[in-house]
Amino acid sequence: MKAILQENKIIGTYSPDEAVFIGSAAAKYSKRIAIGRNGDSRAAEMALSAGIIASGSDVISLGKCLETELFFTSRLASCDLCLYIKEEPLMKIEVRTKGGLPIDRQCMEIISSALHERKVPELLSSEGTVTDSRGFKDVYRRHIEGLLPSKCPYSIYISKSGKNGQKIHFPKTEGEELIIQLSADGTKASLYSDKSGFISYETLIFICCLDILENGKDVALPFEFPFAADNLASKYGCRVYRYYSSPQDGCDEAARKLAREQNFTLDGLYLALKSIKIAIDKELDLKGITKLIPEFYTAKKFVELEKDRIDKILNHWEGNITPGGTTFSKRESRVIMQPSSSGKGLWLQIESRSMEAAEELCGKIEEKLKKNNF
Repeated sequence: MKAILQENKIIGTYSPDEAVFIGSAAAKYSKRIAIGRNGDSRAAEMALSAGIIASGSDVISLGKCLETELFFTSRLASCDLCLYIKEEPLMKIEVRTKGGLPIDRQCMEIISSALHERKVPELLSSEGTVTDSRGFKDVYRRHIEGLLPSKCPYSIYISKSGKNGQKIHFPKTEGEELIIQLSADGTKASLYSDKSGFISYETLIFICCLDILENGKDVALPFEFPFAADNLASKYGCRVYRYYSSPQDGCDEAARKLAREQNFTLDGLYLALKSIKIAIDKELDLKGITKLIPEFYTAKKFVELEKDRIDKILNHWEGNITPGGTTFSKRESRVIMQPSSSGKGLWLQIESRSMEAAEELCGKIEEKLKKNNF
């Protein structure tokens, strides 16, 4: 299978020669690339590195690592691109820009074009270099473990449901047990304890936002994150910068720079531990600090539509067209419409004052779209 770039992933046949082409394509975009893997696919990693250095770019190699360790390293080592090899039946390589942010439109076009051409790297008078950077993994571990105060009142565990973070260790106490539940890629997290219950990813994001806003500073969030955050920011005379999944012409560069500095939207472990630290500093338990967070409710739905109708709806005169999708304001609600990667429909995301209101509005919009009455 010929390698293709789709939604921040390069997918292709699991073979070293295919990895060489992928490395060469990535080198068209960046002169310094951080690479890592989640399994034992060392041959693919070496072939990927060969394609990169043969094209004149440098490799910062972490070997087997967490995806968030790779993102952390890319910031410290000034790498513009991250490639993370996932061991699956088909070779899948996650592609991110510095810090773990989604790639922009320019990066996507450059790499996609090079993958399509499949040119063998030319012999250069000066090849790139490979630097063994496994030491950055220890730096990351110390960075994460150092987020908590020495006398932490909680006994913290990382969920065994995923492999992420199993090498990170925290001191155990007689206090409340907290379980950090990480997403498959480690970029999102939630918390659970018998006493505090389930604390969602969105709530943890709000806790970190609140701490930053109280200090009079702006925050950076993904475009899709609930706009209740903007209302919260306005109360402190601050603003929310939004970054997109596939921006054009550097339109969200300020948001991306700020997101890399703040990091809590890009690393699930950092997000969870930072939220715990904020609660400790405020001398509140986790249930208490969640009471400071504004209420928000969202509903999400996929609606299958023909392509010409998708384009017409996304360019509706009442909508606010952005690189992340088209937004509509409906009284106390906000609607985001985004095209699916398959091009076969739209994703609806509704944010409202209550779950009932969000689900009701979602149902009404879905009905209008299906009846061609939007």
